[in-house]
Amino acid sequence: MSHSGRRSGTNDSRTISSAMDRRLACRYPAVTKALILSLIESGSEVDHRVELENVSMQGCLVKSRRDPRARPGERVWLKALGEGDITTPMIDGIVVSAVKPFLGKCSIRIRFLAPLPYQTFKMLVYGSEGIDMNLRDRPDYENDQYWR
Repeated sequence: MSHSGRRSGTNDSRTISSAMDRRLACRYPAVTKALILSLIESGSEVDHRVELENVSMQGCLVKSRRDPRARPGERVWLKALGEGDITTPMIDGIVVSAVKPFLGKCSIRIRFLAPLPYQTFKMLVYGSEGIDMNLRDRPDYENDQYWR
């Protein structure tokens, strides 16, 4: 009797290339939810408000109530909203997939073109309250040279 569809004696596992295996990236739930997604439509830059679901060093998952018409392979830019005196850089990325289920939020997976700086990653994961702005008292492992 076999359970869970397993067969004894054979190995039917499919090989997945490491570039396509999404489980390799450790994802962190985001505290900073409000982001602006900018993309080029009809030759002009258009901004859409999105919610950040999770983030990793290689990319993120954002959700939007309206379909921003982002297509796989298209270049996009992300910017955090409402962070007061903390200036966050624009994050460049490429759309990996965009799925809009019926009566659901549009889910957009984005791969970053460059690794995130430590301060930007920390701001997205812990929020602006979790960031120590005193840069000189920071441990060595929090420097960007060790982070990348």
